[in-house]
Amino acid sequence: MKTRDVREEDLAIVAGCLRRARLMIASLFGGALLAITGAAWLWNAGLLGAGQGGRLFGAVLVGSLLVIAVKLGLLLQRRSAIEESAVFRLLRDQPGRVLWTFPTALRTNVLGIDIEAEQLIILCTDDARIERVRGVRKSDVQKVAAAVRRLTPGAYYGLTDANRRRFQKTTGFVVK
Repeated sequence: MKTRDVREEDLAIVAGCLRRARLMIASLFGGALLAITGAAWLWNAGLLGAGQGGRLFGAVLVGSLLVIAVKLGLLLQRRSAIEESAVFRLLRDQPGRVLWTFPTALRTNVLGIDIEAEQLIILCTDDARIERVRGVRKSDVQKVAAAVRRLTPGAYYGLTDANRRRFQKTTGFVVK
């Protein structure tokens, strides 16, 4: 397999993760908008106790929400070109700017329960910028991390104290 083919395959792996992350965000947004629009429609239909004045307000609210949904959908569609995202452009056009890369899990605490929210691949650049490859499945972390490593051959890999010190010395930026 040619080097160019491997590079294109690695970029496709990263693009798949970025698409998955955007789909998750769009699904959350769409679900919330659908719930709000449904509640406004029920209120407008009089099923939630609205009077005649409330129905007019409900009709205006439903119409406004639909206009907002269409405008936001068009905006998301324009901005959803994965190839134009900052992290994808960095890996495709300027991989030499990436100094350090490592996989990590984003964790959160809900009602006292520690939950692993998502897997990420972190990219730290020579100007102390931090980019994230989101949408990484837990089962694909090693595959995506390997693809990022091949795309950024000059970067050091792994979340170690030595790498933290090296990055801090190079950029003056501290990663905790």
